[in-house]
Amino acid sequence: MKHRSVGKVLLLSIVTLGIYRLYWFAKTRQEMMSLNRDIKIPHIVWYIAPLVFVVAAVIFFIASGALAKDEAQAMTGVQIAALVVFYGAIFLVAPLTAIWLWKYSQGVETVTDEKMNFALAMLILLAVPDGIDILIVQDAFNKVAHVAEPVLLQHTDAPVLPNQ
Repeated sequence: MKHRSVGKVLLLSIVTLGIYRLYWFAKTRQEMMSLNRDIKIPHIVWYIAPLVFVVAAVIFFIASGALAKDEAQAMTGVQIAALVVFYGAIFLVAPLTAIWLWKYSQGVETVTDEKMNFALAMLILLAVPDGIDILIVQDAFNKVAHVAEPVLLQHTDAPVLPNQ
């Protein structure tokens, strides 16, 4: 896992208004899966798609209502479609988020060699306020970060002799 400064993670989360949190999830997901082939975490899209659909449906519904000429007019097909998308997304937010966080927490447990177990990771990601939760998990990642030190090669003009 890549070592990241907890202070920098906090600062970026604040400056980007929480968007860095999604980037952090995507990057750490990728790092965990590359470290251990047994870790299977769904793509980050499964985590954010329902929320995007909810926001899009609300905007779409408001825009379609603003175009209506008469307030007493019955709902249009566009408004009905927006409501279906909205309630469908609302229905999918909790299970898709829970499944994604479940798999992610299993990956955290595996990568940290159970220094942060599954239950603790899941509890932190669900109960601790957004932004602070990733700081705690990043701290656990930093404790097991695999920082490769550069290997210095010596250059000599002398011929290399085989060992005898």
